Amino acid sequence: MMQNTQDLEAYSNRLYQYMCDEVVGSEKTVSKTRLLYKLQDDISNKKQYSVISSGSKAEGLNLPGSDFDIMILIKEYEVYEEEQGDREGVLFLDTEHAAPGFTMLKVKHELSSPFQPTETINGKYLSNRDLYDFLLDEFSFMEPVLEVHGPSFCFPKLMDIDIVTCIKCYTWPSVARKWISRFRPTGWPSDDIISNSFSQGILLVPVGSKSACGESNPLEWRFSFSLVEKLLVHSFNHCQLLCYSLLKIWLKEILNEDNVLNKTLCSYHLKTLIFWILEEDENLEWNPQDLLHCFLVCIKRLRYWIVYEYIPNFFIPEHNMIDKKHTHGIYAYLSSFLNKILENWKIMLIAPSMCNFSLLTPVSFNRQFECLNALDKAVLPIGCSMIFNLNLICDSQLYSVIYRIIHKRLPNSARNLCALIFLVENKRILNSVETSNDKNKCYYYQYKRFVAHGLMNTFYRAGYGWLLLAAFFYSKQEYKHMFPILEFSSNLLCLYTDFIQDRGSVPSFKEVSKMKRMINSRYFLKRIKYEIARIHQLDYDNFTAAPFQCVSHDHLCGIEMVGTSQLLLLFHYLRFLYSCQQEHRDETQYHLGLLKTTSEREIREQKNIFLISTPYGFLLKAVQLLSDNVELASGALEMKYEVGKRLLNGLFNMGLEVEEMESLFRTFENTQMITDY
Repeated sequence: MMQNTQDLEAYSNRLYQYMCDEVVGSEKTVSKTRLLYKLQDDISNKKQYSVISSGSKAEGLNLPGSDFDIMILIKEYEVYEEEQGDREGVLFLDTEHAAPGFTMLKVKHELSSPFQPTETINGKYLSNRDLYDFLLDEFSFMEPVLEVHGPSFCFPKLMDIDIVTCIKCYTWPSVARKWISRFRPTGWPSDDIISNSFSQGILLVPVGSKSACGESNPLEWRFSFSLVEKLLVHSFNHCQLLCYSLLKIWLKEILNEDNVLNKTLCSYHLKTLIFWILEEDENLEWNPQDLLHCFLVCIKRLRYWIVYEYIPNFFIPEHNMIDKKHTHGIYAYLSSFLNKILENWKIMLIAPSMCNFSLLTPVSFNRQFECLNALDKAVLPIGCSMIFNLNLICDSQLYSVIYRIIHKRLPNSARNLCALIFLVENKRILNSVETSNDKNKCYYYQYKRFVAHGLMNTFYRAGYGWLLLAAFFYSKQEYKHMFPILEFSSNLLCLYTDFIQDRGSVPSFKEVSKMKRMINSRYFLKRIKYEIARIHQLDYDNFTAAPFQCVSHDHLCGIEMVGTSQLLLLFHYLRFLYSCQQEHRDETQYHLGLLKTTSEREIREQKNIFLISTPYGFLLKAVQLLSDNVELASGALEMKYEVGKRLLNGLFNMGLEVEEMESLFRTFENTQMITDY
């Protein structure tokens, strides 16, 4: 039963504004987010493979729990439906012997790849297992944190990213050809989008259909229309995008909270749902006052599908995407669950994403990104996915980023995004700068190179960038350069730590003014270097980065693993090292005490298992450094064991078993913890 029209319109207008301000962002923010991912994909393109951003975030949505998929397109293979003359190394579609929505890849010529085709009575076929096993081997070094779900590889304890390999079919398959020419009552998608979709081709993902016993067919490959779907979602107006977002919120935060219905549906089912509604329902008005009505129309169509236990694929309607997935009883329960929201849409308000939406008072929110413009709001939530994507960039492609900034006539937003991409990649260059022990021309060249890139790094990670330079000068025994940087960092961190951790108002008027200048600067890079630290408490590239070769010192091992929220910890450790080298006994004891206090707080408050061992590592090095000073060493040793016990208790409280802790510490070369306890 549809609900009161006047009420729906009144609430729809306010919900539309709430979604723009609090959940999804404005049209401009969504546009900037998509631009950033497009730039990343263009820059990450290589001869052997291309990187294709996919999932909700690449569509411009940064919803809680939203996924980010990286599809790695292997260019070694070309797939067509028909013969391409005498070209070798070409694969051909065989949908006749495959389930709907899947295909087999026939091999008619010799392949130059290391994968050998599988012989069958119908000919030779390329197995999806070969590509799967190849990728599994490539990620073997990440085994302790690697999880495999179907064709995707993910690292849930490390970052919220799914990686899927695929190959491209350059012709539109005949099984989906009806989609090109079928009747569309609403005129959506337009002829231009359809024409563009046809030229995009489709992707083939290495996973087969499942048999009754649950085993996947090793010779089948699933059709993926990701390239076309991205075009379709990008053609949505903002109301359509917000309706799509509401459907995803309903799925993630309401349906999946039900113990019985959890994982019954997936995001792709809801994307398919809104595609069909947009194509077929010509009576809908997609504007702010009709947002809730459009949402309920989608829910009603979904209920119809569930009753008949058939969700048709948008491109291949013969493919029932929920065929034999669940029992009749589950679908009956899901149907009644959908009835409840059709009777009362306000059930949506129990979703955490809706916690600040009020039915009674005008919309007024405490926004996390209150002082930011559309470009800043687009960039900040996607740090980890951008960092992972850019790890695939090589040096020659970095020059293309610089070329775009200098020579291309790009709008300011695109130039700023290119500059940000350069700064993210600059961190990788810092890791790779080598140094020699002999003070020759090569030594001074690498020395100057590290300092130059280190200074650039302060424009991306202000606090950590300066502390890294201080650590560099410590490793070179240039304490006269180290000290002023630590003094500067001390002043910076007083404000920076409060700013990162949102600890209320800053005492002095001068500091308040300084904070406002940070976040209201007209220059994008000046604003973003502080806001990135505020929003991202953790830099995910730390876990895959190699140690800084130019900061090679026993006392500085592991500083590349320091998270953004641990800057104060690193600062006290560096001050401790400086005091030790200068033989300032009182200062050494003072900073050792601060290191202990900060370590205890860090272990108590830290929620990430990859950062929780950092304080222990610093105290362990402090004990080793003070081994000649019996009095200070005994105090440090006592601190080390006290903090170590807190650390192990914290890990047990996180639910880690002993074997998992051993694997974790071994992965990050912190085996001393296992030995001590």
